[in-house]
Amino acid sequence: MESGENSAPEVIELEAAPAEPPPLRPRAAAPSEPPAPLNTEDNLPPRKWPPETVGDLMTRQIIAINEEEPLGDLEGGMKHFRFRHLPVVSGGKKLVGLISKSDFLHALLGLAADGSPLAQPVSASTRAGAIMRRSVVTARVDSPLKTACEVMLQEKLSCLPVVSDDATLVGILTETDFIKLAREQFRR
Repeated sequence: MESGENSAPEVIELEAAPAEPPPLRPRAAAPSEPPAPLNTEDNLPPRKWPPETVGDLMTRQIIAINEEEPLGDLEGGMKHFRFRHLPVVSGGKKLVGLISKSDFLHALLGLAADGSPLAQPVSASTRAGAIMRRSVVTARVDSPLKTACEVMLQEKLSCLPVVSDDATLVGILTETDFIKLAREQFRR
């Protein structure tokens, strides 16, 4: 997103990095612990109150999946750990896509995120990159919070992955973050 208040959302077509895929290893059917969150605190500015930028409000402890990793019980994990968006990264925590709960459910019906038919049925061994959405609207840490809110409303987005200049995933801003902000404002 640009810093201007009336700018159009930044849509980035993310390309998969060429790499030798690791061997498939299905995840456990019902995870007991979430995967370790990405450490995104390095080189991020401290939060301010009241929040003015995306970095002040975004969730910094992010659960992500590598594009070559098998899905395992993705639906069960999303339900158990109560998240609806799973950023997809490549080596070096670079954002390459996003899987929403609805993307996953469409994949179970044989449809890709763009509505085209999938080449193969989805199973626990299907790699995340096969069903992820590659066209993702993103924000920067220093993007104005007001602009992010307006983009999410206008584009009907329930999340904005937050990336650095080199596309490294550093956070995610969701509807829930805005609800928590509203709750805090009501408390004050």
